[in-house]
Amino acid sequence: AIADALGEIADLLEREGANPFRVRAYRQGGETVRRTGQPLQPLLAEQGVRGLMKLRGSGDSLGAATEKVIHAKRLPLLERAAHS
Repeated sequence: AIADALGEIADLLEREGANPFRVRAYRQGGETVRRTGQPLQPLLAEQGVRGLMKLRGSGDSLGAATEKVIHAKRLPLLERAAHS
């Protein structure tokens, strides 16, 4: 579900004409989550958002977005897009 949410964000950003590097970062982040093969909730609980940022291809924005997806199950950005 986390990887899917990151992919949805990439799709939304691409439709909005966002910076291609940002779009690619979210796509790669989704792939990283899929390949991790472990639940991210324990990583977040043990290491906080810094642990998420250590995942390959992750950074501040992607780590924060992943944290929000874990806690809220969705992101406000996706909720707003669904209602537009």
